[in-house]
Amino acid sequence: MIQWELGQVNLTEYDDEDVLRAQPDGLGEEPRVGSYQVHHLLGVLTRPSDPEVDGDGNPVEGGGTLALIGRDGTDTFIIPLGDPRDLAKLPTAKKGERVLYGPAANFVRCHDDGRVTMFTSTDGTLDGKSVFAQVAPDGFTFFAPWGKLTFDNNGFHMVHSSGARMDAGAIGGLPAPLDALGSYIKLAGAMAQIEASTVALGAASGTPDAAAKSTPLLAALTAIGTALTALQATCAALVGTGTGPGAPPAVITSAAAVTTATGSIGTASATVPSSTTVT
Repeated sequence: MIQWELGQVNLTEYDDEDVLRAQPDGLGEEPRVGSYQVHHLLGVLTRPSDPEVDGDGNPVEGGGTLALIGRDGTDTFIIPLGDPRDLAKLPTAKKGERVLYGPAANFVRCHDDGRVTMFTSTDGTLDGKSVFAQVAPDGFTFFAPWGKLTFDNNGFHMVHSSGARMDAGAIGGLPAPLDALGSYIKLAGAMAQIEASTVALGAASGTPDAAAKSTPLLAALTAIGTALTALQATCAALVGTGTGPGAPPAVITSAAAVTTATGSIGTASATVPSSTTVT
């Protein structure tokens, strides 16, 4: 037959076999001076904090973790219960709620309306700023001093304290033909940068509209280059050797300008953003 007592955990330690043991206070019918194995509820591992001590270094009664102490013949074991210091940092629970808590004002709370909140603070005390993530039947929320993120029926929204933000979701009520547009995404910030080996902008089907409108830009540069090449041939015919005294100065200048422009067009055509990926 197991005999039960209530006591306070004064010390915890792991033995040579990595088994957690606890030293309870010396109250009860028989003083206890050793440490005993700690038993846990299934799926929950707990190690009590050290108790508060007085000026002489002795544990203060009521200043540590309450424990249920069981004795079965010569076998003694300990089941940690609540710590009043931790419980004082928790919100008041409603009927039916469950709270899994830690020592630094941090906890996981299953609300009575289906929400699940994971909470901590910036300094581990009740005076710190709130940092929490909450899963609810109607969406997800993350909140901290440096920003907020929500994902629900209204879309995905993220805003940082710096002002950078991202919004995505559904749109409606637009007049025809814009009524075919059913969703949007918006990025905002002082600077934006995309790094990738391939960048394609445009519809998922059909011809993509590559970065910097490269398809029409490349076509325009090609047409201008063709015209300049023809003009260069005409100038060369007028100039002859190009520097003869009989060549009009204006033609010589024009020929040189056309040659320079033709070279620039050729270089630009080869470096149009994404031009090599356009189909």
